Amino acid sequence: PTNNENFFPAIEYNLPFKAKKIYRVNHHYAHALSSFTFGIEPEVHIVIDGFGDMNKAWTVFKDDRILDQGYLDQHGSIGIEMSRAGKWLGLQGSDYDLAGKVMALQAYGKMDLGYLSTLKEFSIKNINEIFSLDRWFKYNNGSHVGRLRPLDWIRTVHYKIEEVLVDFFSQYANENTKISYTGGVALNIVWNTALRNKFKHIMIPPHVNDEGLSLGALDWLRRKNGLPLRIYKQFIKDFPYVQNDEAPKDKPTKKTIQIAANYINEGKIVGWYQGHGEIGPRALGNRSILCKQNSLRFKTKVNKIKKREEFRPFGGATAIYPERGDKYMLSTTKHGGKAIRHIDKTSRVQTVRPEDNKLFYELLIKLKELYVLNTSLNIQGKPICGKIQEAIDLFYNSSMDCLIVGKMKKKEKGRKWDGRSRPSTDLYKKNWNEIFGNKNVVVTEPSFVSRDYSNEDPNNTITNNDGTRTDKVSDKS
Repeated sequence: PTNNENFFPAIEYNLPFKAKKIYRVNHHYAHALSSFTFGIEPEVHIVIDGFGDMNKAWTVFKDDRILDQGYLDQHGSIGIEMSRAGKWLGLQGSDYDLAGKVMALQAYGKMDLGYLSTLKEFSIKNINEIFSLDRWFKYNNGSHVGRLRPLDWIRTVHYKIEEVLVDFFSQYANENTKISYTGGVALNIVWNTALRNKFKHIMIPPHVNDEGLSLGALDWLRRKNGLPLRIYKQFIKDFPYVQNDEAPKDKPTKKTIQIAANYINEGKIVGWYQGHGEIGPRALGNRSILCKQNSLRFKTKVNKIKKREEFRPFGGATAIYPERGDKYMLSTTKHGGKAIRHIDKTSRVQTVRPEDNKLFYELLIKLKELYVLNTSLNIQGKPICGKIQEAIDLFYNSSMDCLIVGKMKKKEKGRKWDGRSRPSTDLYKKNWNEIFGNKNVVVTEPSFVSRDYSNEDPNNTITNNDGTRTDKVSDKS
């Protein structure tokens, strides 16, 4: 219904043919309702993103009604301006990813307190002015000097938005108010940390971006049909590992978990694919790349796999200090080693309890270090692996040392792939000896593969036990 786009809470499509009823739920309202996964009814819902229906940049809901709204053309949009800033800073990638990259890059800049004071009068209704490059150039006596200080500009502007958000939330809530905060802007862990320091009962789900819209639409149908919240009992129990993706048939045994821990303790890079995937863009222990975090060399090695920019930090996980992080990795802490510590000495750490993810918890407590580097099982620009085959392909086309999927099972040395989960390129049709030499190969059910290049020489070949040489598998295969 293009003549009625400013709707709330939903609108029905009148189709010219017989069909089941189709409703379109207000974009920001769907974001707000997606917080049902906490099992608690918030007193206030605040949604901030790039834009929603009919030019909306943010919306505040209370008692199932719109309390206040902001408009893209009148007030500007934090989400859109962060993406534009990313482009001006020369960052590459999807518009949806640029805001997260800007969040990381701004920490390399220096706060300009003089410029910050010129932004003092602005609020969430002046986002365009806060991000104005013309204002920045004028402050620097022209664009020539201003363009030489891009990181100082974004560092100062980013901090100003932090102040703006705290002031904005204070208009509708106090420190004891139960707040639901969603929308893509809620992925910014720096701003989230400032908000959590002020508002003790703020709830930020892992699916704050548009991944959560389907959940909000589902909850609108529940409400419309007068169904109780308890119908989600099992869903909430399984949350956030509720992706409709491919799960291994078997769970890892204690032996499998110990093998994975041993590999990590030895400094190897481990791919970990268990159960159903987590919802949201953060790795929460079912679709993860894991390794030690006590040295920057591990960050370099994982960046080679992920193909990410070097300035971007990786997340971590711990089962030892549940108070030193956030279960959904949506705020910052000052703990962890060099590989997960950002330039500003902060890190984002997932805290894991047995009731959160039993298998991941059991792995973490077997590690020698208190923290582990934990990043999503994918490469930049690609979705997190949702099929076992995708995980296998990622493993073979990267420098990961091993991949664990489901229940571990030993496999004979030199045996060909059995075809049940055959990788998709010709490389994997080779005999194991042709690829690895006479090395030990361990696989899970359906796939766990390890490789050891300790015997490689500078000529990019592997020396076999019989003295012959075979080509090393290329990291760019």
